[in-house]
Amino acid sequence: MTEVTDTADLCPNCSAPLTGKFCSVCGEKKFSHHDLSLTHFLEEAVDVFTHFDTRFFRSFKTILVRPGVITEDYLRGKRQPYMKPLQFFLIVNIIYFLVIAAGFGFNTYTTPLKIQLGQQHFYQNWANAKVNHQLEVKGISYTAYEEAFDHKTSILSKSLIIIFIPIYALLFQLFFIHKKRYFTEHIISATHFMTFFLLLSMLVLPLLVLIFSLVKKVLPELGEYIMSDNFISLLITIIVGTYLFRMFRRVYISANWYCLAVAFIISINFYGLIWLYRGLLFYVTFQSL
Repeated sequence: MTEVTDTADLCPNCSAPLTGKFCSVCGEKKFSHHDLSLTHFLEEAVDVFTHFDTRFFRSFKTILVRPGVITEDYLRGKRQPYMKPLQFFLIVNIIYFLVIAAGFGFNTYTTPLKIQLGQQHFYQNWANAKVNHQLEVKGISYTAYEEAFDHKTSILSKSLIIIFIPIYALLFQLFFIHKKRYFTEHIISATHFMTFFLLLSMLVLPLLVLIFSLVKKVLPELGEYIMSDNFISLLITIIVGTYLFRMFRRVYISANWYCLAVAFIISINFYGLIWLYRGLLFYVTFQSL
């Protein structure tokens, strides 16, 4: 005779027999009527917000002041204290664009038409020709087209920014191929690096510019220099290079000279990747209008 098992003792997910509070096959929690109570619902809500708050701010602090620590911990299995890499990146990404929309921070990734046509030396002639042809074909004014373009590009930039993650992951894999790491490990490193740069753009750099503006009031000549685009670009390059060096040394455990060389190469080409991104953003926005 076949033994009949009570459905209450079966896993609600995979129907395997339950011998404890959790299914040994899929890990699903054993269902009880308490799970449907208001008390349980509120307990779960409090737990989610408490853990989110703790993990977010711990991840926030660690990724800013201890380069590579959060990546190293995650890769060796210490994941509970921090937010998941992509989840953390997406949340910071949303906050970044909200800060930019409010008029704060460095707007590195949302590039309006005026900048696309006037400040991108590698492709601005091609971009101008494309836009002029579009204006003739559609018979609309530049002002109307610019408004539509800027609105569309601000939307697309929020999602297109993620393209930097596989690009940096490929670079990390290329320079540290001798370490024989899985590509996913480079993806995680790149995700944390991009999260750091978003935080740098919306928090650290605006604070430095505020300090520089105060210096300019006291020492006008020095302030004029340190407020210039060239100096700020150099400062960003130095910060990015220093961060990458410290991250590489911890995550990839290579010789200092090698980590320094790789960090230098990537940091001095940092703006080249920004220009490539802006060119892609222009093309995608142009094609969508």
